[in-house]
Amino acid sequence: AVLESLNKSVAIAALPPCHWSDGSCLDLGAIGVRCRELGITLVVDGTQAIGAIPFDIREIQPDFVACSAYKWLFCPYSLAFLYVAPYRQEGIPLEDHRWNHASPQVSAVETVYPEIYNTGARRYDIGEINNLINMPMAVKALEQIKCWKPASIQEYLTPLTDAVAEGAEHRGWRVPSADHRVGHFIGIRPETELSQDIVMRLQRDHNVFVSHRGGAIRISPHVYNDGTDIHNFFQALDEVFN
Repeated sequence: AVLESLNKSVAIAALPPCHWSDGSCLDLGAIGVRCRELGITLVVDGTQAIGAIPFDIREIQPDFVACSAYKWLFCPYSLAFLYVAPYRQEGIPLEDHRWNHASPQVSAVETVYPEIYNTGARRYDIGEINNLINMPMAVKALEQIKCWKPASIQEYLTPLTDAVAEGAEHRGWRVPSADHRVGHFIGIRPETELSQDIVMRLQRDHNVFVSHRGGAIRISPHVYNDGTDIHNFFQALDEVFN
């Protein structure tokens, strides 16, 4: 559907690796090829995927990748990461402050900024980057991700979301097909409209924590979950619906 929508009238394609409601995935490699053919700027929001799945910059060749860091990168709120392709690193930043100009110092003691910006993607950075609390936490979080490896996280979680898909389909709910979804979360949709209080009742009455997203119940297992949790979820779901 995305490939069919790309044409000469499109200037920017802003897309995720997977949809936030149910985990339906996009082939960003193929989309990247088409964008380059048409001269379209490809901007990727990797928030729902990076850290939990392998993400290959060389294959996708995006112009920009932005990623809030509080999900599968395990970082504190308020942090995000930005990748900028080398040929996009001479642009004008949205903000004009001391830390995105040349040779930023730890302390903001200068009253006159240099005329030139910092080199590379650092020219697009936020101000007050010398955050002595959040940044060390982020470093430790990324070291943990590097240790676990996104491919291994995906390998562990995929059987859990496959079990969710099987249980949902057995009950007549719709799920994305196995070859078009990610493995670290999944959205299941009933044939009828989803009641707004379902998620609240699952949490209140059964200590089950899921999300209501775009008409679907989104189940996002983590590395501490196992098959027992999936079984308990469906037990609770059946009780809520009955």
